[in-house]
Amino acid sequence: MKNTPYSISLAAIALATLTLASPAIAGGGVPDYDFDWAVIGDPGNAPYNGEYGEFVDLYRGGTVDHTYRLATKEVSEPQWYEFVLAYAPYAPREDWNRNAFNGNAAQFSHVGADGVPVFTPAFSGYSVEVSWEYAARYVNWLHNGKALTRDAFESGAYDTSTFGRDPDTGRPVGQATRSEGARFWIPSVDEWKKAAFYDPNRYGQGQGGWWPYPNAQDTPLIPGQPGEGQTNAGLPQDIFGDVIGGLPLPGSYPEVNLPWGLLDVSGSVQEWAEDYDPDGIGRHMVGTHWNTPDFVLPFVDHVSAAPNVNFPDFGFTGLRIASAYVPESPSLALPLLILTSAARRRVRN
Repeated sequence: MKNTPYSISLAAIALATLTLASPAIAGGGVPDYDFDWAVIGDPGNAPYNGEYGEFVDLYRGGTVDHTYRLATKEVSEPQWYEFVLAYAPYAPREDWNRNAFNGNAAQFSHVGADGVPVFTPAFSGYSVEVSWEYAARYVNWLHNGKALTRDAFESGAYDTSTFGRDPDTGRPVGQATRSEGARFWIPSVDEWKKAAFYDPNRYGQGQGGWWPYPNAQDTPLIPGQPGEGQTNAGLPQDIFGDVIGGLPLPGSYPEVNLPWGLLDVSGSVQEWAEDYDPDGIGRHMVGTHWNTPDFVLPFVDHVSAAPNVNFPDFGFTGLRIASAYVPESPSLALPLLILTSAARRRVRN
């Protein structure tokens, strides 16, 4: 084909189209999988200044210098069950029936002829509770596109070869923060705190500030069944410790919608954070559990620490995952229209 000014211009249009495409189109995007995501913006936000009281030093801070995504809900048992099936060939056999690994999302039934464990779903809809180290493998797996090779679980966001125990104290050690370029990770305390309590329009449009409670209000949440209350934390229990009337499922209080769109920040389960406790006990836990009695205290993101070990009798913690934010590509319609018009004018001239 002869190179006319028009054909050259079409090539320029194609090149411009590729240039205008966002990383998501060019292959740098982050999949949603089956999560709903909140985009947490306003990078460089003001830190919490202690105006509602300061119970521990961690209540100060909350500044995050980047835009990121946070799942609006915690990882559910069905979502974790998929991971259990995928990682079972590599998990130590003694962990197959431990909540640290299966999170009550699955129950071991038998070993197949190939020696691979067979699991059946156990529950549905509730938030999973697992160990930090398996949570790290979960986000590694998401980072690597849910590949089924062993290395897809052991590196990506966190290098699991760094996990271990201090020989002197027995306390957990390991990679302290996510790897550069991680596409999914366990949120830091500051990332979680900002999403739970910071409002970019707290005092008017563009005037950010902090709320004392995880309901974008100045008043405590009201415990109660859906339609009657705002949280499943603090509900009355019978002598066996079971919630009277049943424990409401996550997402049962959609009207308690924080500025960024998060649900179940109060109640449901506590959630793992990436950070180590300064005393070296273990990783931080954030949020309140449905069985937490002091959820009505102001600004009670209940930051505490727990060992990130795989003991079968450990009181496990849930997980709300974070991911990188890749802006949507701009509409190419107008740029293409302009380029095409210019090309046609060139031909006519």
